[in-house]
Amino acid sequence: MNPNRLLTFALSIQLGLAFFCPPVPFGERLIFGADVWLFAWVLILGPWVLAQAPMTVRRSFIIRFGLLALLFGVVFLHGATRPSLAPEFNRYIEAPKDDLFSFGREAVVAARFFAWILAAGIVSIARPDSRPVFRVLAACSIIAAASIFAGASFPAARSGLGEIYLYNPDALPWPERVYGVFRSPIEACVTLSLSFLILLVAERPDSWKRRTGFAFLIGGIILTKTVTALVAAFAALVIVGIATLPPKRARAVFLGISAAGALILIALWKNPFFESKRNNLTFRLKPWSIYWDFAAARFDRFLLGLGFHPHFSDNFYVFLFSRGGVFSLILAVYFSFIGWIRHRNEWSPLQKAIPLFVGLSSLTVDTPILRPVASVMICAGMLALRPRPHQNREREPKKRPVS
Repeated sequence: MNPNRLLTFALSIQLGLAFFCPPVPFGERLIFGADVWLFAWVLILGPWVLAQAPMTVRRSFIIRFGLLALLFGVVFLHGATRPSLAPEFNRYIEAPKDDLFSFGREAVVAARFFAWILAAGIVSIARPDSRPVFRVLAACSIIAAASIFAGASFPAARSGLGEIYLYNPDALPWPERVYGVFRSPIEACVTLSLSFLILLVAERPDSWKRRTGFAFLIGGIILTKTVTALVAAFAALVIVGIATLPPKRARAVFLGISAAGALILIALWKNPFFESKRNNLTFRLKPWSIYWDFAAARFDRFLLGLGFHPHFSDNFYVFLFSRGGVFSLILAVYFSFIGWIRHRNEWSPLQKAIPLFVGLSSLTVDTPILRPVASVMICAGMLALRPRPHQNREREPKKRPVS
């Protein structure tokens, strides 16, 4: 049997589990079905896909991921030397007190993150059928958005979804927000925003059914009342849209949008909802400074970070720095930049919006490590970023017919 066909099936199941499979309590922790399934197909299909790949691709893959595994191992073991961060964090926010190095807990976390990256690498060299995967993503996204509408309309549905997916719908700081099958409004908004951009690439809204589906997704995103992902998605689309314009018109449009944004900012400055968002963003600077103080105290912590501790970041770049130090941060930014330079001429404007959204939203959210976001990016985002066949063809000059 063709491994690509099995991989298509595995990716479709992965999306379904990521959106709808409730976590299962296991002691004080939760087991997520999407993680278990991903480990299974990576271990089974990964070697099979590699065996089918050309020798040069296989060798490059093994070297790159071997070095990455080494880095993960060094960061993981170096975490054993960190002190407790809880006393400092608890001055600002309630934080996990059991944050000293735990071999078993942090080994699982490190293995999960590595498996996610490995899965993305497997999809990048395989050739699964993208059409079924995109259809599953569309169905899952619309049903997930419907669960948000249901939670917003019916208190019983909101409470019931909380019981099924093991979250408190009235928990602070989200007592008046709904997120359906997701475990937080941030997770819901980022996942649906990313799905929206991927589906724009895969499914052009050229029929009333597709337009209705996209409108439904936008409604679900708005109901989460999460500004970060919404602004990041809008900004990504605006940036790639402006980039397609002639330089003079692009400057005019950019200045116009900037002026309109400034006026909106001034008008909403004292608005209670906007003020709470502004205060929330300012508050995040305090925990970020704690990471910096601990890292700056010793050169090895600055270089290799503090390991896979359980404290939040709300900024993926801060997450990379706090876990893996400046070395991991520089490597991630460098390879992301190289990937952008290598593929920017192959991607359409809508394809460029996907990595732009991930990069922009990561400024105030740990976008790539949110579980459903990671699954959507691995299963559908990697496929949506593949260059279309016609994008690689050089344009040939039109020949005039011979009279």
